[in-house]
Amino acid sequence: LYRQGMGRHSDDEVVEIGNRDLKALSDFLGGKTYFFGDKPTSLDATAYGVLSQMIRVPIFTAPIFDKAKSYKNLVEFTNRFHENYFQE
Repeated sequence: LYRQGMGRHSDDEVVEIGNRDLKALSDFLGGKTYFFGDKPTSLDATAYGVLSQMIRVPIFTAPIFDKAKSYKNLVEFTNRFHENYFQE
């Protein structure tokens, strides 16, 4: 990670970078059903894959996961995607 660059940041800096990424996702999603409108794309599937681990899996804990849960539209998106595509 050091050579890649992320390992050169402090823990607090890594959390801040993650927070900025979450804010960018939240801002881009806005009030839309999916990131590009009414139909899901590969971006939605990818975002769900990451966000579901942060929002829907209670055994994982970290400050960044709490931050993800604070974005109402990301939580709603993740739950909606799960309900639409992963019904039990």
